[in-house]
Amino acid sequence: MTRFPQMRRLIRATAIAAPCLLFLSFLLFARGLRLWSGLVFLLAFILFFAFPPFLTVPQNTQPDSAPGGWIARFSKYAVLMWVISQPEFTAFENRVMKGGALWDWRLITPLAVLTGYVIYLGLSRVSGITDRAIYHYLDAAAVPKQEG
Repeated sequence: MTRFPQMRRLIRATAIAAPCLLFLSFLLFARGLRLWSGLVFLLAFILFFAFPPFLTVPQNTQPDSAPGGWIARFSKYAVLMWVISQPEFTAFENRVMKGGALWDWRLITPLAVLTGYVIYLGLSRVSGITDRAIYHYLDAAAVPKQEG
């Protein structure tokens, strides 16, 4: 007997559990329990990358390399630093961290719907995973790549 049905069940369980854990992490963060939120987020992260619901067989294609890649990266970080330095961002951060602004049903309800949609997408992706993709994932995880 192969391990493909067992692996497919684990991937299907992860497609349900990881979004639910991320939503729980948000709820804990919104409630002010940052340590628990971080632990649940880390658990969801590990679970999602241990049994990813997006397995495919890689194609042998050359990656596109943009000559100005470092310019785009620097620009993104510069804009991010500019946004963080704005006084409105500081006021928003204080309202979220100290005032409990995230604990509002108008924000939690759409995130719950989004979580359900992500679960639906994950389950539809799991049904499209082939045995060949699972084999390639297990083979790549078991055998380290040799440089040569």
